[in-house]
Amino acid sequence: MYGKNNLLIVSCVELVHCSCGQVNDRIMHHVRTNAGLNSNQYGFIPQRGTVDGALAVKEIIDGNLKQKNCTSVVSLDVRGAFDAAWWSSILRNLKEIKCPKNLLNLPRSYFSDRTGIC
Repeated sequence: MYGKNNLLIVSCVELVHCSCGQVNDRIMHHVRTNAGLNSNQYGFIPQRGTVDGALAVKEIIDGNLKQKNCTSVVSLDVRGAFDAAWWSSILRNLKEIKCPKNLLNLPRSYFSDRTGIC
């Protein structure tokens, strides 16, 4: 099962990773075994980094060029994407995949009463 909000879950997991590696490992295990991730997910996944994603794109382009298909590539780097994440949605998604409460407590605590500093 792959939901449109898995990116939010992965973003949340990266936050947890910064705080506690063991919690990150446990949440990621739960996400991989219970929620599933899109097979095109690169980064934040063991042995599937951004270089692997770039190589996958190159293979698609090479295949299209061999078949003489027109191919366009758009690449986006969303600066500050995590800072703009909808935290309540991240927590809701973790609840929807039945993330154990003991694993949910760290991101819930982190997300509560946060304000931006300029």
